[in-house]
Amino acid sequence: MGFMTAPFILFLGKPGSGKGTQAELLATKTGFSLFKTSAQLRELAEKNVHLHDKILDAMKNGHLVPSWLVMYLWLKDELESSDMKGGIIDGAVRHEEEALLFHDVATWFDRPYVVLFLSVSDEEMKKRIEKRATIENRTDDTKEALMKRMQEYDEHTQPAISFFKNKGLFFEVDGEGSIEAIHDRVIKTVHERFPDLSHE
Repeated sequence: MGFMTAPFILFLGKPGSGKGTQAELLATKTGFSLFKTSAQLRELAEKNVHLHDKILDAMKNGHLVPSWLVMYLWLKDELESSDMKGGIIDGAVRHEEEALLFHDVATWFDRPYVVLFLSVSDEEMKKRIEKRATIENRTDDTKEALMKRMQEYDEHTQPAISFFKNKGLFFEVDGEGSIEAIHDRVIKTVHERFPDLSHE
């Protein structure tokens, strides 16, 4: 699959929807490169003393980092890539302005894309967050941080979702059940959009 036709697959969802897990599984299945926003931000924080506290404080307190920083990291990663593969993106494009820029970049590169939204109930989301906080000891999984992240989601991510819906590129996937069952639904949705990927 050539660079100009290799697709992007973008995962969106509420906190605790399983985006990271499903993105990793799909990357393994397809061989596509994986861009994980949180990992990229933490790596940047470790490298850049001037940004360290600002990035980690924002993540710890449930705030979204500035759109320009997220898009800079993604664009830098994409433009420097030489593997000519498709790309799977987890945790980026959560503002409307990010959605506009993402669409502009994908269009300019002639890269088709699909947005997969993992849908989970608020009750399931809270159970997963509590479990993750216990197992992984994540500092951004406190009750206060979760409330702030949901406020950010309602205020900023919903407009981005509306943008992708209007483009006809938004697909909702049931994000509840076993990891394997959710993965099967993700694969089915991706193959419906990109039939050629079934031969990967």
